[in-house]
Amino acid sequence: VITGEHWHRERSRKPWQPVVPESHQLTDDEIADFVKNMMPIAEFAMFSKLPSEHPARTFKYLVDLRPDIAIPTMLDM
Repeated sequence: VITGEHWHRERSRKPWQPVVPESHQLTDDEIADFVKNMMPIAEFAMFSKLPSEHPARTFKYLVDLRPDIAIPTMLDM
């Protein structure tokens, strides 16, 4: 699972953190594909009849990863 923390850790490494080899780092295209694939699932969860805070958190994480993809999609809902 790609999280904002994972993405942030790869791109802003602190000295005490292990180095993520470049061959294992997520590309911008992979992150964009992940966000595009997760948006319909998050939308389905948002309109579910079961009360939950998970859809809101999911949208927040997706917006943190790629606001240029997630925000317009959310506005179209």
